[in-house]
Amino acid sequence: MRLSLSRRVFVAGAVAAGFAQLATAEQSAEAATTIGFLSERSLPSSYIDALLVPGDAMFSTNRAILIGLVARARLAAVYGDRLFPDGGGLMSVSVDLLDLCRRAAGHVDKILRGAQAGDLPVEEALTLEVVINFKATNALGLVIPASLRQRAEIVDR
Repeated sequence: MRLSLSRRVFVAGAVAAGFAQLATAEQSAEAATTIGFLSERSLPSSYIDALLVPGDAMFSTNRAILIGLVARARLAAVYGDRLFPDGGGLMSVSVDLLDLCRRAAGHVDKILRGAQAGDLPVEEALTLEVVINFKATNALGLVIPASLRQRAEIVDR
């Protein structure tokens, strides 16, 4: 099976945060894609093509359970935390936390040298970390495009 744009992507999330996550997902989705919301109380089923699991402490804490459920449902899932592909999930796309820490250190240095914190610019993350689990890819029969493989860190767990 070739990795392609899925038509039915569901977003996992806590019910309390779900509406904001869903609105953000819908804004960024292409018109041909149906975005649905999957709460922690419902399980993946046959009408879902793919699952997006944003970085969330609830899911990270229970990642082994979630990875197992997603694997049994044979779903392609993209997670917001690299702990998931390290633990057997398909792939993650997240901010590069090490890069953020390095940049924060630069701000601390400027403040220690007398700059006012309120005068420093607010910056967004510049780099994303893409991690793909090779075993999960093979288990789903997916072919990851070469352009994505070149950009990603590949784990074999």
